Amino acid sequence: MINAYRARALVCSLLASTLVHCASAGFGDPTARSMRSGDLALRWQRRLVEPAALDWAPVIRGGVAYDHGRDRIFVGSVDRGFRAIRSEDGALLWRFEALGRIDSTPLLDDGAAIFGASDGAVYSVDSETGRLRWRTVVGAEVVHAPVRAGRFLIVVTGADAVAAIDAQTGARGWTYRRSPPGGISSSGHAGLLVNEGRLFTGFADGTAVCLDPTDGSVIWEQDTAAEYESADGQNEGHQAIDIDTTPVVVGDTVFMASQAVGLLALDKVGGARRWSNARLTGVTALGSDGRSLFASSLEAGVVKLDPFDGRVLWARDIEAGAVVNMQAISRDRMLVSSLDRGLWVMRSTDGSVVDGLRPGRGIAAPISLTPDSRIFVHSNADIVYALDLAR
Repeated sequence: MINAYRARALVCSLLASTLVHCASAGFGDPTARSMRSGDLALRWQRRLVEPAALDWAPVIRGGVAYDHGRDRIFVGSVDRGFRAIRSEDGALLWRFEALGRIDSTPLLDDGAAIFGASDGAVYSVDSETGRLRWRTVVGAEVVHAPVRAGRFLIVVTGADAVAAIDAQTGARGWTYRRSPPGGISSSGHAGLLVNEGRLFTGFADGTAVCLDPTDGSVIWEQDTAAEYESADGQNEGHQAIDIDTTPVVVGDTVFMASQAVGLLALDKVGGARRWSNARLTGVTALGSDGRSLFASSLEAGVVKLDPFDGRVLWARDIEAGAVVNMQAISRDRMLVSSLDRGLWVMRSTDGSVVDGLRPGRGIAAPISLTPDSRIFVHSNADIVYALDLAR
């Protein structure tokens, strides 16, 4: 299904970059009027690569990292360039050339910017000068941001492997790997979550995993598709059982979503299933404000759930296509971005849309929000937008 939504990017690319607002009607409603609320204000935009160098419908997953100390941002691109940019006005400070396309959101750590690339390697670049500190081969593309746990930087690769790298030297540490399933499988994979000394992620074979990040040992594994595969003769050749969404933790529960099985609530300590929602399939993103759980589904739209029992509190079809990022920004507002449409500010209390940005080709990359309420987003047209968010 997701591939069908990506095809709409051709239509969206014809739209100009405009701020839109619609509190009571969907963005697809031709009668909707632009009534800008002022929640979002465009500060500047910078194109990284000329349109002729882009794929016909690119999906750019590398987001922006913000350096609060020096007021700079860092971002990779499809042209293999990794850039440091002045956050005030978008001026280029330096550019580093990797050996592959960069689709990983960088991690800023101890004076270094760390990111993965399509050449199957992880890079550590000096954040002040752009000089290479080390490059470590992990064997497959890296499209999610690295996470730091103790002395290790940890990445998940496109070969369904989790790899630990020494943050100072780049030396390889432990590796956890799963064999890819046969049959149907979607193209994405889940990112990593570190919470209270545990590392959580999911895999294409439908397995949810909790690891000890110090040595990669398994704390628990949960086959989320076992019951599904045993029912009515289903198997991995019939449906995509992947866990593609990055896990979310609320309290003592970790939430993951499988393409076919639906939304799952698992005990954070032991992995036991607390509840599941088999009707909420095709989930493309999860989010939380620390109290409530949010999910996006191709069928149901954006949904708010009670994390304790899975009860749906509200569901809104904002005609956003495949929502891939959800981020709480205050007690009553959240940011939502779509693979093929754009960026929205929504009220988390009732799901109403407050404001939005239509960048033409949608936003697949994670959203960066600074302490002073600035937003940086990297669109699928390889343009970085700097926005001010009303407090």
